[in-house]
Amino acid sequence: VLSIVGEQDRYLNAFRAGQQRWNRNLQCVPGSPTAVGAASRTTARCADGSEVIDYTVAGMDHRWPAREDIDANALMWDFFAAHPRAG
Repeated sequence: VLSIVGEQDRYLNAFRAGQQRWNRNLQCVPGSPTAVGAASRTTARCADGSEVIDYTVAGMDHRWPAREDIDANALMWDFFAAHPRAG
């Protein structure tokens, strides 16, 4: 799973609650956040071998980030290229 959310998003609390539930259900263990441009990236490794990658973008509200410092289109492309569907 890849998620990108703004730290000023009015739905941030609901998003975080859903993410915690997802991590609990899949027994995911989040790593330490790292800085990526204007975002903080956290990767959680899950018991089934999957991973949950979360970007929280500083100063952004509820919108699609397509900025120089954080480009959601490129992040999604990189994610899907790194996680091809098996089978």
